[in-house]
Amino acid sequence: MGFYEYLAPTEDIIHTVEVEVPSLIGRMKEIIRNICGADISDVLRSYDEALKLKREIIAKDTQLARIYDSINDLLERKLEPIKHTLLRGKTKRNPA
Repeated sequence: MGFYEYLAPTEDIIHTVEVEVPSLIGRMKEIIRNICGADISDVLRSYDEALKLKREIIAKDTQLARIYDSINDLLERKLEPIKHTLLRGKTKRNPA
């Protein structure tokens, strides 16, 4: 029992296979012939340039993230004494 059994008349399936499929294949061959002659070297150069730029942006983004991490670390170290001073003052005022 096939997929199309009882879903489409046999004549329709035969027509599709004998007429429509060869027509579709003919159109596909024509498209392929047209594409084969196309020069897309400029498209490929632009695509390569875009990929190079994307890599540079990712590298710069990573570099920027490292700089922000460094800034956060520096701030944390610089503010640590102030934090301890504030915490000591708070515990003296509000003993547990």
